[in-house]
Amino acid sequence: MLLSKDAIADVVEILRAGDFYRPVHTLVFEAILDLYGRGEPADPITVAAALADAGTLAKAGGAPYLHTLIASVPTAANAGYYARIVAERAVLRRLVEAGTRIAQLGYGAGGGGRDVDDVVDLAQQAVYDVTEKRISEDFAILADMLQPTLDEIEAVGAQGGVMTGVPTGFTDLDRLLNGLHPGQLIIVAGRPGLGKCLAADALVTEARTGERIPIADFVRRGRSGEALTVHSLTSDWTITQVTPDDFVSNGVRQVHRLTTESGRTVRATANHPFLAATGWQPLERLRVGDRIAVAGPPPYRAATAGVPAGPAGGEVTLERITSIEAAGPADVYDLTVDATSNFVAGGIVVHNSTAAMDFARSASVRGNQASAIFSLEMSKVEIVMRLLSAEAKVPLHVLRSGQLSDDDWTKLARRMGEISEAPLFVDDTPNMTLMEIRAKARRLRQRNDLKLIVVDYLQLMTSPKRIESRQQEVADLSRGLKLLAKEVECPVIAVSQLNRGPEQRTDKRPQLSDLRESGCMTADTTLLRADTGVAISFAELLRDGCDGVTVWSLGDRGLVAAPLLDVFASGVKEVFGLTLASGRHVKASANHPFLTPSGWKPLGTLAVGDHLAVPRRVPDPVGAETDQDVVHPEPIHIGDIDDVAWDPVVSIEPLGTRPVFDATVGGTHNFIADGIIAHNSIEQDADVVILLHRDDYYDKESPRAGEADFIVAKHRNGPTDTVTVAAQLHFSRFVDMAIN
Repeated sequence: MLLSKDAIADVVEILRAGDFYRPVHTLVFEAILDLYGRGEPADPITVAAALADAGTLAKAGGAPYLHTLIASVPTAANAGYYARIVAERAVLRRLVEAGTRIAQLGYGAGGGGRDVDDVVDLAQQAVYDVTEKRISEDFAILADMLQPTLDEIEAVGAQGGVMTGVPTGFTDLDRLLNGLHPGQLIIVAGRPGLGKCLAADALVTEARTGERIPIADFVRRGRSGEALTVHSLTSDWTITQVTPDDFVSNGVRQVHRLTTESGRTVRATANHPFLAATGWQPLERLRVGDRIAVAGPPPYRAATAGVPAGPAGGEVTLERITSIEAAGPADVYDLTVDATSNFVAGGIVVHNSTAAMDFARSASVRGNQASAIFSLEMSKVEIVMRLLSAEAKVPLHVLRSGQLSDDDWTKLARRMGEISEAPLFVDDTPNMTLMEIRAKARRLRQRNDLKLIVVDYLQLMTSPKRIESRQQEVADLSRGLKLLAKEVECPVIAVSQLNRGPEQRTDKRPQLSDLRESGCMTADTTLLRADTGVAISFAELLRDGCDGVTVWSLGDRGLVAAPLLDVFASGVKEVFGLTLASGRHVKASANHPFLTPSGWKPLGTLAVGDHLAVPRRVPDPVGAETDQDVVHPEPIHIGDIDDVAWDPVVSIEPLGTRPVFDATVGGTHNFIADGIIAHNSIEQDADVVILLHRDDYYDKESPRAGEADFIVAKHRNGPTDTVTVAAQLHFSRFVDMAIN
């Protein structure tokens, strides 16, 4: 590099200053790059002068050492090869360092100080850092960050104001969001059950009573507020009782009748998943002779078997399919079971009931940018079939039936070349954990310059850790996806579900508060500040901001001060007044989670007599005079029990609809609301939340038939708005309606 400018150009693409073992070589390398970057010559004289000006010439061995370096090199023509030798040795040193760190982590975990899954994740990160040569500092000085920022502003201007992020394929949405950017977590949410359903006569067993109920009546009774339970299959292949989280009616659709060797039968849509020996498979992919999971004793067999029918439960076995036949149109229904994502219907284990696909299609097929879809719901074949339908404009039901016309085959052939070259990666591994997704995303980022990740969908992700509630688990997964977005430096789209909130309002447009595992409270709800000890309301925080505010929150080992990162409005929602024996009172939505001895539970599932966690050691803003009604049962895995007392619920009363709000608390994801420990919402980690709405889904006579709204309900770095697109669901896609 001291001999030739061309050598500098060869080396600078291979080496970084941290790759040198001896500090003196790092100083010389940085001085050469500084001169080269200013367009000045780099030779022993100029480099020595630059080092002298910086006061580091003596540390670099003085001017004579620079001439010694030149004398030891036979020719500058091999600079690139020499640079690779240095880089390889640097990688090996880092590998040794990573091995040492991994060994220390392994020995340290033996004492129970860390969760094993966390140790494995840290070990993977250590190896990943070696291969990526990601040696970074915790802090960057402002001067070093200005130039990259100015470069991005200049690039935006050069493209006519369109940001250089990953395009969504929708002009107005790109204009609003300026594309999807590295490090962003984008939540795309819609109502569940738009398609995967069972016919009205499918029998569902009420788990507590054993009553066999047609799913149409089951949905009707569930929607009326009746407490119902179903049988469901757990991860260890045992049957348990669970409460459905949603009851879905989906109108009239074409169904098929599936019958097993024992006489079990159910009618379902072609894309409804069944648990086969190879994992969850939609009905359309099953064939006669395939085996699927069934539960409980078999029903009567026609004229030959006399085994009495009974409620689902007990043993789970695999039975062969004896027939699958078209059964015409029928009213169809579904249940949503968040805890296990399945239920038993007709003695057969079936699965629960995306614009995100269009985003990935735009990035990979249209933009030739690598994107990855981690599908916990659809199979690879189903995803590719939808992609082909969207790109070739061949109806999805035609592809599924295999009855393609010559024109359909021509359309597919025209698009096949571009589709086959698209850098789109799909993983449909069932029961994927966040750690597995992170490991796979790291590899893709390293090998294929990954630009976009889609996770479909958030509620189907699982955590290997023992977490006391689904709300806490989903919050941890949401936080983990945000960290993944920052780590691999690309946007992550998490598909989520909305609850039944829109169906219960006159205005069916979804709101932030309709996200599953989300909740909200009224403006006068107070949070207990840790820095001042003063209770402050949502209304005051919205007016004055929350910069520098810390609040009391429940950590792993007791109450801790946690930063209040954001306070935001969540629309208008029906709220309830929750009163405890100590006099504490809070107004919250039915889906806002509170901490009970058995974990986090939404207000809507609580009853009089249940106990909620309240702080014992910090000042109570409500000012309860006595805690004689507060009981203290055994600890529930939340750390220092001395910080928490248990206060019984004495009343829950509806208060009508009111404007509601929520907060984002860093680290612990909970806060003290009017003296009661309450949980965050899942949108807290998201930079963008897009809610999907189709007016004709609720109103069949709507003048907006064929249209859909992308409601940008949260945008951390810009305005919110609604973008209207065309819903061409027969082609499995949404289409841009913007006029250029």
